[in-house]
Amino acid sequence: MLFKYQNIAVLFWALVPVLIFGQNRSQLTEQLRQANSGSDRIAILTKIGQLHYEKGNTDSVYHYAELISKADQGLEAFANSQYLRAYGKVLENKKEEAFFLLDKVEKRTKGQNDSLWAQTFYKKAYFYYHFNDFISVSKQLRLSMRMADSLDLVGQQIASQILKSNTQLKVGELKDALETAKEARKLNSITNDKSTEATIDKLLGNCFFHLGKYEESLQAYFRSARYYENQNYMLQAADIYGNIGSIYQSLKKLDQAESYTLKAKKIYGENGYNTKVANSYVNLGTMFTKTEPERALDYFENAKKVFEKNADSAGLAKALNNIANVYYYETKYKKALEFFNKSLAINKSLNDQKEVSRLQTNLGYTYMMLNNKAQSNEYFVAGLSTARKIDGLAEITASMEGLSDMHAHFNEFEKALEYKDRYIAFKDSMLNARMTEKIAELRTRYETEQKEREIKSLNREKEIDQLKLSRQEMELEQSRNQIIYLIIFILLSFFVLYGAYKRVSMKREREFQKAIISEQEEGLKALISALESERKRISRDLHDGVAQTLTGLKMSFERFYDSLHFQNQTQRKRFLQSIEYLNEACDEVRTISHEMMPKGLQQFGLISGLQDILSNMFNNSNMSYTFDFYGMKSQDRLPEMVELSAYRIVQELLNNIVKHSGANKIDINLYRNEKDLVITIEDDGKGFLPDIEKDSQKGKGLLNIRSRANTLNGDIGFEPGATKGTIATLTLPLKGDANDQNHTG
Repeated sequence: MLFKYQNIAVLFWALVPVLIFGQNRSQLTEQLRQANSGSDRIAILTKIGQLHYEKGNTDSVYHYAELISKADQGLEAFANSQYLRAYGKVLENKKEEAFFLLDKVEKRTKGQNDSLWAQTFYKKAYFYYHFNDFISVSKQLRLSMRMADSLDLVGQQIASQILKSNTQLKVGELKDALETAKEARKLNSITNDKSTEATIDKLLGNCFFHLGKYEESLQAYFRSARYYENQNYMLQAADIYGNIGSIYQSLKKLDQAESYTLKAKKIYGENGYNTKVANSYVNLGTMFTKTEPERALDYFENAKKVFEKNADSAGLAKALNNIANVYYYETKYKKALEFFNKSLAINKSLNDQKEVSRLQTNLGYTYMMLNNKAQSNEYFVAGLSTARKIDGLAEITASMEGLSDMHAHFNEFEKALEYKDRYIAFKDSMLNARMTEKIAELRTRYETEQKEREIKSLNREKEIDQLKLSRQEMELEQSRNQIIYLIIFILLSFFVLYGAYKRVSMKREREFQKAIISEQEEGLKALISALESERKRISRDLHDGVAQTLTGLKMSFERFYDSLHFQNQTQRKRFLQSIEYLNEACDEVRTISHEMMPKGLQQFGLISGLQDILSNMFNNSNMSYTFDFYGMKSQDRLPEMVELSAYRIVQELLNNIVKHSGANKIDINLYRNEKDLVITIEDDGKGFLPDIEKDSQKGKGLLNIRSRANTLNGDIGFEPGATKGTIATLTLPLKGDANDQNHTG
C-alpha cells in the first residue's frame, strides 16, 4: 500500500480570536476608511495583518504591527501589535521569540484588563497548536475556558471549543472532535452569530469527513458555503469548495471533484494565496494518479513549482511523493525511486517521523518491484521501526503488510505468512478495540431506548388510570346532590387551610435549619480560629520559652566542657554526645514552632508561605514541581483567614500526594481576580479514586479540607488529569462576611 497525499482544509482562521471570515484586503481597506473610532481602526488593521499572515507575508505582518503601535498607545493596541509580531515569529519558525511576545502581553494586561489577559491563554493555545504541542494546547485551553467562563466571555468560549475540536481531529479523537463541535454550536446559539455559525458548520463538515460520513459532511459544507457566498467572502467559500472536491473524490465522482477544486484554485490565485493554489494542484493530481498519469504529473509539477517558489519544504516533499506515486503506477520504478528519495531527505530534515515512515514503506515497495530484496527488506524494516517510535498505527500496519508482500513476491511463503499473520493480528487488535467501543456505544443506546419505552408505557398506563378516575368522578358528581357539593367545598377549604399551615410550618422549619447550619458554621469558624490562635500561642511559647531554655542549657554545657577534667575518653565522648542531643532538641523545637505557624506565611503572605512549604517538601526529593501565580505579586497580602485556610488546604493536599499518589511531578497554579482566589494542583500520579473517602485516614484529610473551604463559602473539586493523575481545584471568595477581615500578621 503506497501512501499518497490530498488536502482537507484545516479551519485556519477559526482558530484566531478576531475572525476574518473570508474578507479580502480591499473590503477591509474600505472599512478602514469608514471607521469612526480608534478601536475600530485597530481591529481592522489587525485583520489586514492576519490576512498577510495567512498568505505568509512576514514583512507585511510586521508592517501592520508597527502601524497599530503608532496609531494608539492604549492597552488594546499594545496587545494586538504584539500578537501580530508573534504571528511574524511563527512564520519565521521562531517559537521561543513568539512566546516571549505573548508573555509580554500577559504581564502587561494582568490586573489591568481581565478580558485581554484572559485572551492571552487562548493565544498561547493557538500557537502551541501551530507547533503541534497538543498537550500544551489542552492545558492552555483549560485555562482559557475557565477564565472565559468566569468573565462571561462567550466569544472566547466558542473559539476555545473550536480550537479544542481541531486539536482532537489532529490527534485522531474523531468522535470527541464531533461532540466538541456540537458544543460550540450550542454555545453560539446564545449569540446567534451567523458568521460563527458558518465557521462551526465548516468544522462539522471536517469532522463528518474524517468519520467517513460524507452525506452529513456535504450538508454541513453547503450550509457554510451558502453563507460565505451571500456575504461575498469568497476566500472562505474557496476553502469549502476544496473540501467538497475531496469528498467527491472519495465518492469516485471525479468530474464534480475536479470542478469544485478548480473553482477553489481560481479564487486562491486571484487573491494571491499561492500555497493554497499549490495544495489545490496536489488534490487535482491525486484524482488522476492511476487513470490519467500525464494529467496527474502536470498538476503535481505545477504544485512543485509553487512550493519551491514559496520555500515550503513540507509542501515540496508532499508534491515529490505524489510525483513518485505516478511513476510507480506507470511501472517506472527508477524514476519513482528518485522522487521518493528526494521527498524522504526533506522529511528527515523536517524531523517529520510519520512521513519518514510512510516514505520508507513506499521505497520498500519500489525496491520490491525492482527485485532488489535486500534494499526492499531494509526499507520495510526501517519504516516499521520508525512507525513504532511514534506509535503510528496506520504506519505500523502498512509496514507489516509490506513485509508480507515482499516475502511473497520473492516466493518466501512461510515468512510471508508469518508477517501476514502478524499484520492480521495487529489489525484485528485495532478492529477489536474499535468493535468493543462500538458495542458499548450500541448497548448504551439500546438501554437508553429501552428505558424511554418503559417510561412511555408507564405514562400511558398512568393516563388510562387518570381517565378512569375522571370518569368515576364525573359519574359521582352527576349522581350526588347539593350535600355532596357542600362536603366538597368543606374539604377544599380544609385542604387550602392545611396547605397554608404546612407552608408556614415548612418555612419555619427551613428557617430553623438555616439557623442551625449558620450556628454550626459559626462554631466551625470559631473552632478553626481558636485552633489557629492556639497554634500561634504554642509556636510562640516553644520559640520564646522552651527553645531559649534549651539554647541556654546547651551554652552552659559548652562552657563547662573547657573547665571539666575527664577521667577517660569515654566520659568526654558521652559529654559531647549530650551537647549534640541538646542541639538536636533545639532544632526540633524550632522546626515544630515553624510548622505550627510558618514564618514565611505569617510575615510575608500566602505566596511566600507556599514557596517555603514546596521548597521544604521537594527540594531534597525525587519529585519535581512548578509554582506559577497570576493576578497578584509575591508580597501581596490577602485576608488572614483566606491565607491560613489556603495554606492549610494546600499543605494537606501535598501531603496526600506525597503519601498516596506515587507522582513524579506536581504543577501548582494560583489565580486571583476581583472576586476569587483559585488554586489548582495537578499531579501525574495514579489518579483520584472516587471512593477515597471510605479510607479513614484519607477521608479524614479530605473532610478537613472541605470543612476549611466551606467555612469561607469556598469550594474544593477533583477531576482526572489530561493523561493521568489528578487535578484539585480550590476556589475561595475574597469578599464576604467570612473573608472581609484584614490581615493582622
